[in-house]
Amino acid sequence: MRWIILGVALILVCGIGWWQARSIDVTGDWQRLWQHYQAKFISADGRVIDPMRQAATTSEGQAYALFFALVADDRPLFDRVLAWTENNLAQGDLRQHLPAWLWGERADHTWGVLDVNDASDANLWLAYALLKAGRRWPDSRYEPLGLAVLALICRHDLWQSPRGRFYLLPGAQGFVLLDGRIVLNPSYWPAFQMQYLAEIDPAGPWHNLQHTAERKQITLMPKGFAPDWIAIDPATGQASPAPQGVMGGYDAIRVYLWQGMSAGLDAVGAGSTDYGLLQGMAHYLKDHPNPPEWVNTQTGQASGEGNLGFKAALIPYLNAVGNHHQAHVYLAEIHKEIRRTGLVSKDYYPNNLGLFALAYLMGTNTLARRFKG
Repeated sequence: MRWIILGVALILVCGIGWWQARSIDVTGDWQRLWQHYQAKFISADGRVIDPMRQAATTSEGQAYALFFALVADDRPLFDRVLAWTENNLAQGDLRQHLPAWLWGERADHTWGVLDVNDASDANLWLAYALLKAGRRWPDSRYEPLGLAVLALICRHDLWQSPRGRFYLLPGAQGFVLLDGRIVLNPSYWPAFQMQYLAEIDPAGPWHNLQHTAERKQITLMPKGFAPDWIAIDPATGQASPAPQGVMGGYDAIRVYLWQGMSAGLDAVGAGSTDYGLLQGMAHYLKDHPNPPEWVNTQTGQASGEGNLGFKAALIPYLNAVGNHHQAHVYLAEIHKEIRRTGLVSKDYYPNNLGLFALAYLMGTNTLARRFKG
């Protein structure tokens, strides 16, 4: 099998990285992890199974699998995952329906959609993978379908304020509060995605959305840690804690991952001395060998220890802030575990974080400026 994405060799070397200089086979680790991930979590017909959710399936899992199949240049798997997603989560037509976010076993022991609401991060990854696939493989369906999904996101998941700013709701339903505030998830809008979508769809809201999202996180990160959730008053633009609380944990870990993967893009101001708003985690990891599982983003108080997936997610971030030593320590731990078990964890979610981080190190994150694809 070729390990290529968008016509760019998987082992794309732009100078010798710190992981290459220290003889860690990142490509081999990604391949081994992806092969074991498929065997454990993806059914023959293209359904991604999360054992921690009673064997349920999420639109996030389906969208992530599409991207990983693209990284692996595995078009048959891509098509199986896409077909299952469309037929089971989108009423058979992704041109007309965003995928439901949760599918699994019902109370009557039948299987089907458990919650018809969508998840906008999954929708974005779905559109992103389809648009990239349209450039990679000779199939006239992928790119138009990706654009159709983008149009549905604009119709159902975007909220425009009276001041003309756009916000990405986590889903079409349930994120507008009675007091008029809207609830957002900062891990839902990777900067490299927003920049790529702005180039593909320049008339769309993507540049506006990214700019708005970053401005509104400022007051919610007084200690330099990302929250899982924030609330915004669209009328004033004022940010405040969301009803879900002020903690940063299993959602917020992706904020650091996406920020690290977006290093070098003007959209995130990478290269600045404070690296955006996330210096709290950088400072914490100078004094602690393991990342926290939870952080109170208002006080900076940390608790618990993040799993190996958290460490994987932090590798691009640590690389971007110049802490190459800690990045290598985490990568060595991941390398050892993959060589031992084939996986980052027995659980579904940490393995996704590992696949994203290793793909980034291989040069296959397909950032808008680096790979026009």
